[in-house]
Amino acid sequence: MKDKAIRILLIEDSSGDALLLTEMLAEFAGRYDVTRASRLSAAFELMEGEGFDLVMMDLNLPDSSGIQSLSLVREKLPLPVIVLTGLFDSELAARAIAEGAGYFLVKGHVEADELDRIIRQCLGGNHSP
Repeated sequence: MKDKAIRILLIEDSSGDALLLTEMLAEFAGRYDVTRASRLSAAFELMEGEGFDLVMMDLNLPDSSGIQSLSLVREKLPLPVIVLTGLFDSELAARAIAEGAGYFLVKGHVEADELDRIIRQCLGGNHSP
């Protein structure tokens, strides 16, 4: 029996960044099922009925920004969170990790294999390749 796909909620307002991340994860043939929300409010609606395993999110969204976005998601959904950002900021990275993010990644500076490893690590290695 084949393992169930890892359900990821991708909260990203940039269509280009969302497409890049989705295509990277598509390289792993059925391992990931990605659902995208372009606003935090839309993500909260999706969280109501969906059984997600992990959240990947940009901190700056049309209806929320910064660490507050992460805090709101962590309050609503007790799941591993990978923070995505356009630029590396060590202070912001430290704050995001302190607020419960599993990883802080700079978009465009991570390869598919590394993202796959990070996701599985965030999930505690419970999902086999």
